[in-house]
Amino acid sequence: RGFEIPKKSQKMAIILNHEDQKQEALQFAKQEREKGTIVKVVNRSKNLKHQIGKRPCWCGASTHNNEEEMMADIHLHLKNDFPELSMMTVTKFIEYLKEAYIIDEIPQYSTKTKRELQYYGKIYNSDVCFNSLRANNNRYDLDHNLENVVYNELLYMGYELKVFNNKGKEIDFLASKNGKSYLIQVAYSVVDEKAYSREFGAFADLDNSNQKILITNDVIDYSSSTVRHIKLEDFLMMDEL
Repeated sequence: RGFEIPKKSQKMAIILNHEDQKQEALQFAKQEREKGTIVKVVNRSKNLKHQIGKRPCWCGASTHNNEEEMMADIHLHLKNDFPELSMMTVTKFIEYLKEAYIIDEIPQYSTKTKRELQYYGKIYNSDVCFNSLRANNNRYDLDHNLENVVYNELLYMGYELKVFNNKGKEIDFLASKNGKSYLIQVAYSVVDEKAYSREFGAFADLDNSNQKILITNDVIDYSSSTVRHIKLEDFLMMDEL
């Protein structure tokens, strides 16, 4: 109760933890939609344990192609012994997080739309602080945090983002806007020889139809004849690539 949002917010989610909040939340959402704000109401008031009841339940996590079919086969086999068996998949919870604007998902690029839909997307946090909630031994994944920062900034600049697969070597972003596309690789640093070879190697054998960009936190300029290096501090001040 007592909902508040920033004046400049364009998206928001209302999380319901109690059923008696529903009508108030729906009314508030209606008012905000009239102002142009994108609002989603996510109802978590229905307790998961209550939904499952006394039925035996198993949970499957799907991250690769065809795993849903494998889980379906397992489920059918188990139902022979447990007719009331219920199955849950982690992919459903990913959708809940997307609905609440906690995470975003971008697809992998393909020249064929049907093939593009078969790929699993890559997940980024809408707010970079979520990357540090479960740091192990106070060690933070700086590379992933930096990649997430660049992702958010590119979205703010208005670029459409996809993951690019270069013959098994993943390039973090294919950023497109106004008919121009950029292949972008992100790393905290390429001072180490292995990191340098890995990041520059991702662009191997690609033609120059799209500009290749490497963004790092390094002070030294590592630009080559085919790859443009942008320092993080410079990137954060840019309006366009």
